[in-house]
Order: sequence, then structure tokens, then C-alpha cells
Amino acid sequence: MAVFFILQFHPRDKQEFILKKWLIPEGKETGPDMPLLSYEDGAGERRYCPPVVGVYKVHLFKEGDTMQDGSEIAVLSLDESVARKAEQDGHGKILTPEELDKTLAHAGAAAIRQPE
Repeated sequence: MAVFFILQFHPRDKQEFILKKWLIPEGKETGPDMPLLSYEDGAGERRYCPPVVGVYKVHLFKEGDTMQDGSEIAVLSLDESVARKAEQDGHGKILTPEELDKTLAHAGAAAIRQPE
């Protein structure tokens, strides 16, 4: 069974980053070998691959926004067992239906979501 999972951004050493570009459209699969976004960390532009395989549903930052280590950056749809392991490993958390509704409302209100 699939669940919705809010992914936290945990890149390398730095604490602050600029989101350069979302690299795949919503509804596509992403994972450890499939970059989700590119970001600038002061030393150059890098790509971020999520530590889990899932379907990218919605992003929570716009291109050009500043992100911090630990920022909740996107909602993914994951297999429940994968999501539980990812939650235990500190990569984010499984969203309840109420949390998902609030997250999507925030993204919509902030005009963060890409047009469908």
C-alpha cells in the first residue's frame, strides 16, 4: 500500500542552500539514482537524489528559495514499508490525511505547486 511521505532535505556539510531547479515533473519516479532537484551551496551547483524510491507528488519550495538542512522539501508517494524505514532513518515522515491536506493547502496558497 502506498502512503504519502514528506521528504526532508539532508545534503552535505553546509547549512543553507538555494534551490536552483526541480529536475523532474510531478508524477514521475525519483530515487537514489534519479535527481529530484539541483541546488547551489556556495561551492557550486549540485544535484540531490532522495534516499528512497517513490513518486514525486508536490514540491514545497520554489526555484530560487533558500532551504536549510532538514527542510521539508517535497511530498512523495512511497510503499508503506519503504516509508516506515525512511522515517526510522530520519529522512522525513509519513503524513496522516490531515497533515497531507494542510501541506497541500500550504503549497497551493504559496503558489508553490506546478500547474497540473
